Amino acid sequence: MNFIKEAGCFIRYIIYYILRYRKFSSVGIHSVVKKPIRIFGGGNIQIGDYTLILNGLRVETLEKWNEQKFHPNLIIGNHVSIGQSVHLVCASQIIIHDYVSIGPFSMLNDCTHGYYDSSLPLSVQDISTKPIEVGEGTIVGMSVCILPGVKIGKHCYIGANTTIAKDIPDNTI
Repeated sequence: MNFIKEAGCFIRYIIYYILRYRKFSSVGIHSVVKKPIRIFGGGNIQIGDYTLILNGLRVETLEKWNEQKFHPNLIIGNHVSIGQSVHLVCASQIIIHDYVSIGPFSMLNDCTHGYYDSSLPLSVQDISTKPIEVGEGTIVGMSVCILPGVKIGKHCYIGANTTIAKDIPDNTI
């Protein structure tokens, strides 16, 4: 019976790989990414082992904006849980460490539009980037927005409907 269960898991992983996982740089064992998903620049995304990503994920890794070139790196650790309709935007680096849980409708964005020329719309101006890091064992509540340059420590709890613009030390609620 155990052999049948293992064979079923292996077949499921092969099907997931063919349909979804080939979009990513790497996907660890027993990780599940539920559809529908929207991926731009999946070759810059690494997903660890035993990670669950629910439906509606939208990920954008920006390699170029206007004339700017970037080298994005999005790392999702082991045993991570990401809720429905989460949006990740990465132009430099986002690291989500092991055992992190991110609630639905949240957004992590490591870049922002500049305001260098008042005669141009903001959406066409160059962007600036700063890496984001979410520490091990942290829980990010529903509808949380994490802005560029934020480092959240280990074992933190971020409440729902929060915008995080500054670093959060370890063990903070």
